[in-house]
This record gives sequence, structure tokens and C-alpha cells, in this order.
Amino acid sequence: ETIEKNRNARIPYLEAREAVELEQKELKAVKEKIGEEIREVCRPEIDEYVDCIVGRIFSVMQCKRQALVMRRCLIKAESPEYVQKRTVEILQEREASGASVVNNAAKGTTRERRAQYN
Repeated sequence: ETIEKNRNARIPYLEAREAVELEQKELKAVKEKIGEEIREVCRPEIDEYVDCIVGRIFSVMQCKRQALVMRRCLIKAESPEYVQKRTVEILQEREASGASVVNNAAKGTTRERRAQYN
């Protein structure tokens, strides 16, 4: 009866908004992790570009070659297929390890528990 009372007192828009914010938080954490992995793959090219650009005033034309090499590496490493595959893998890892904001059984914030109140 308490669950029923609380369910009737909730505002659907805010519930949906909260779910969207949780999903966005989760995806933001995943994108940060993917970004770290891609930067690690292209670390030599990024370091070359940074070494070239630091300490120069007109560095755009001087470091164009290094910028192109770095950009090619990042584009090659960040293919849509790779990003999509890693997103699914990282979401599963986060759910298994208990780091997930959306579906965390240890904290009791599972999708099933939230569905009970909606």
C-alpha cells in the first residue's frame, strides 16, 4: 500500500527526466573511458604534435604535418564500429563491477526496482 501511495504521488515527467539524466551520466563515463583508450593508442602522434606546438607563436603552419598525422591516427582509431562495440562492452563491465549508475544491484538501483515504482 505504501508503494501504491508513493507511486500515485510521483510526477511522471520528473521520473522520465531522472532516467534520462542517469543514462546520460552513464554514457558520459563510457565516452570518457573510450577517449582515454583512443588517446593511449595515438599517444606517440599526440606527443609529437604537442612537442611541435609548445613554445611557438605561429605554430599552425609549422606543425601542420604533425597535426595531420595525429588527426589521421585519431580518426582511424575512433571508427564508429569500434566506438559502438566498446560502448556495449564498457556498459556491461560497469554493470558487472557495480560501477553503473543505471543498473547497480549492490546499491539497489536496478531497472526492475525502478519499474516497480513507475
